[in-house]
Amino acid sequence: MKTKKTQSRSKEPKPVDISVGRLLRENRDKRGLTLGDAGKRLGVSLQQVQKYEQARSKASFSTVVNLLNFYGVDVMRFIDDVQKTYPGKDLHNNCCQSATLLIVEDNPGDVVLALNALRSIRKGINVVSTDNVQQMLRILRGEAPHISGSRPDLILLDLCIPQKREKPKRGEGISAIRAVKQDRRTSTIPIVVLTNNSGDDIVRQAYDNGANGYIYKSMEFGAFRNNLVHCVKYWTETIVPPARVYKFDGS
Repeated sequence: MKTKKTQSRSKEPKPVDISVGRLLRENRDKRGLTLGDAGKRLGVSLQQVQKYEQARSKASFSTVVNLLNFYGVDVMRFIDDVQKTYPGKDLHNNCCQSATLLIVEDNPGDVVLALNALRSIRKGINVVSTDNVQQMLRILRGEAPHISGSRPDLILLDLCIPQKREKPKRGEGISAIRAVKQDRRTSTIPIVVLTNNSGDDIVRQAYDNGANGYIYKSMEFGAFRNNLVHCVKYWTETIVPPARVYKFDGS
């Protein structure tokens, strides 16, 4: 049974949430905007915006990005500012000494968010992105050296990725996983699904078809960032990565 003291501690905001809230407030003040202005943008009360800024209520990933867009603040610069003031920076040091990550995502905004989070892990990390399955397979098979000259160590895949540059159909992300895992040349490359879809059925389908992990995008900013860091660190540093023992052709 939790004591009152323990319960009180569990409600205390985390350092990263305090940093995010403070920087959101500073950027709002710089632009001469009121809490009411921000509230109208988000469709919430000014009191709720104040709670975000004071870290009394955790701002979701999408909420932070929405506010940054409204304030005209570059997402990457904001994340860098958070990292400078967040005392947990040691989590991101010495990670991914030499790794190539392939992001398969057709939403430019989500690509930017993932890129910024990955850049905060280690400068110089090789990140390649594509917005369709055909190009993904060409990159993985070594048929697109102008895009990536090295075999990816990890794939971050959005389940709503289209087969071509058109509106995706249900289940195409699962088909993409299957295509990678059934091809001898690419089957050893780990795939981590990065998506907003949290339904048990779709998670099960992803694992049944060979996905190696599943991360939800719709988390609070700090949790998403840390989960992504731990995931990349595990597949590129903690374990012996498949790319270290398999040739590009899968032999």
